[in-house]
Amino acid sequence: MNNLKLKPLAVAVSLLAGSVLAANASAAVNVIDANPYVFVSPLEAAGAAIEDAFTFSVGAQPMSFTVSVTSLNNSIGATSILGISDGMIDLVKSDGGGGFTVVAPAASWGSDMAFNNLTTGDYGFRVTGTASGAAGGLYSFASQAALVPEPGTWAMLATGGVLLGFGLRRKGKA
Repeated sequence: MNNLKLKPLAVAVSLLAGSVLAANASAAVNVIDANPYVFVSPLEAAGAAIEDAFTFSVGAQPMSFTVSVTSLNNSIGATSILGISDGMIDLVKSDGGGGFTVVAPAASWGSDMAFNNLTTGDYGFRVTGTASGAAGGLYSFASQAALVPEPGTWAMLATGGVLLGFGLRRKGKA
């Protein structure tokens, strides 16, 4: 029976030991593209600041991104073992001179966020937070991109719908 009580404590101690070995803060830069992308952060030490960037470029055809950032939270009783507080994400665009301008202001983690009709340029998602669990914290980042149809594509779709409607109407009269 005593072994069962020691297992959660052993897990907590091993996670805490791992967090001591982790770096004080992350500063990863990850390059993403139009393919689905998933990233799981390394374990960050308790109290460490998280500042990661996910960069991408949009070519001639506009794109939309759906992004999800989720903290892995774990508790034993009332004690938070793994967690991240103040988790925020924002979208920035390169100004071409080495700086960035904010396109979409910071939003809290936890739900899917959509960034629509991004035009040509270099962009980045900035992910920030603080590892707040006793053993630190980690998170996952997932993105899915979609090309935005050009106006000519919408015009062809509408024309096809009109022609299909005329065809069906004519067939009904015959």
